[in-house]
Order: sequence, then C-alpha cells, then structure tokens
Amino acid sequence: MGYPVILMLAPAVQRSHTIGCFGHDPKKVFLKFFDAFFYTANWGSLCLMLRFPKGLIDEADIGPYCVEEYVSFESIGDYQVLDLNFSPEDSG
Repeated sequence: MGYPVILMLAPAVQRSHTIGCFGHDPKKVFLKFFDAFFYTANWGSLCLMLRFPKGLIDEADIGPYCVEEYVSFESIGDYQVLDLNFSPEDSG
C-alpha cells in the first residue's frame, strides 16, 4: 500500500500518492490556500488552475480562449479562476 508523501515549503505544497484519492475537493483547497494548482497523472491527465484577484482580468478578453470541458474562466468569491484540464480520453 502506498502512503501519501507531502512536501511543504513556505510558498508551496507538493503532494504525491500512489493509491487512493486525495480525499478533498482540489478546487476548494486551491481557492482557500494557493494561487496555482498543477496536477498530472501517469495516464496523461493534466490540470492547471490559476487564481487571480477578482477584477484583474476582463472576462470578455479571455472568453474567446475558453473551450468547453478544457479551458474555463470563472469568478468565485473574491477570485477569478482560469482552469485548464486535458485528459487522453478527451482526444478521442
């Protein structure tokens, strides 16, 4: 059985595990504690989320780059979130 490995540094946390699930909603943890979140899996899934202060980016400017199920931009509370998700199964 694999045990989670957590590396905590002043500006970042790195967590890796081999079996099981994170046990928390990654977006909620990201919004509460971090400005960036990067996830990669050995089967090729990638996720990158970036948190900005609300109002920093004009949604009209980034809207043309949003692609349903891959790239999204939303306001949540005091922040704006750019969320990029790519998985091998998405490519067909």
